[in-house]
Amino acid sequence: IKAVQLAVDIIEKISVGLKNEFSGKLNKRISELVEVFTCGEYSEIKMDKDGNIFVIKENMLIPLEQLSKGTMEQIRLAMKLVVADDIFGMETAPIVLDESFVYFDDLRLREILKSLAKLDRQILIFTCHERETAMCRELGIEHNEITL
Repeated sequence: IKAVQLAVDIIEKISVGLKNEFSGKLNKRISELVEVFTCGEYSEIKMDKDGNIFVIKENMLIPLEQLSKGTMEQIRLAMKLVVADDIFGMETAPIVLDESFVYFDDLRLREILKSLAKLDRQILIFTCHERETAMCRELGIEHNEITL
């Protein structure tokens, strides 16, 4: 019984260490993308152990729900991209985005499209708007259009 309890204690200790290490790396990678996506407005994201998301601005924790809809969606997009990288690694699994940019202003959308263009992945963007296509043309981003 003592050996089993010792094993359980060691596994729990390792689990907590791995969780802290993973969440720290995850927060850092998401923060880096969010800084680009928000044009420097927000540069630090923190996800707590319960999955609550905060931005850190001027040493204050601001809950995700207090941000604009566009900023919330930009943070969620950054999270999706980081998690996709963790799950698929360097495999070339496509990323599918369906009306993901609706709440983004033009300045931030431009930065996001430039960042997405640098990824070594196929990215499928579904939208009923012309703005994304026009911006890709303007930025010289190689893309294929299919209009239904």
